Amino acid sequence: MEKTDECRRIEKERDDRLLDVWLDRQDALEFLGREISDYNEFAPEHDRAVVRMVYELTRQAILMFRINPMIPVDYGDDFRWLSAEIGSDGMNLIADSVRWHGARKWRNDPDVSPEGRAPRSFMGHVKEPGESLEDVYTGNVDREETVSYETALKHIWREDNIAGGRWADDRGPWTYK
Repeated sequence: MEKTDECRRIEKERDDRLLDVWLDRQDALEFLGREISDYNEFAPEHDRAVVRMVYELTRQAILMFRINPMIPVDYGDDFRWLSAEIGSDGMNLIADSVRWHGARKWRNDPDVSPEGRAPRSFMGHVKEPGESLEDVYTGNVDREETVSYETALKHIWREDNIAGGRWADDRGPWTYK
C-alpha cells in the first residue's frame, strides 16, 4: 500500500512538473509571437527607408560627379563623407557608370571601407509561431538581404533614360556604361 501511494505521489509530481514546463513553453511562444508581430509591423517601414537612403546616396554621388569634375578631384569634406557612406566598392561602381576617368581618392582614404557605413540590410519578414509548432521555433531570424548600389544604379538609369516620357534617343543627363 505504501508503495502505491509513493508511486502515485511521484507520478503526481512528474505530472505537475510536466504541466509547469508545458505552460512555460506556451508563455515563451506567446511572448515570441508578440515580439515577432511587433517586429513585422516595423520592418516594412525600415526596409523602405533603407531603399530610399541607398537611392538618394547613389543619386547624390552621380550628381557630384556630373555637376563639377573638381568636386571628386578636390575630395572635399562633402565628397569624402559621401564616399565613406557608400564605400569604395559602391563609389567605384558609380564612377564606372558615369564614365569617370579622374582620380579615385576614396581608394586611399582609411575612413572609406569597401562596404561603406550606410546600413543596407533589410529587416525582412519573420514567420510567426503558430499552433502547429512542436518543440522548436525554426523561423529565419538571421537576415542577410541587402540593397546593392548596382540595383540603385539600374533604377536611376531607367528613370533618367527610359521612363518619364522621354524620346528613345534622349539619353538623359548621364549614360550607363
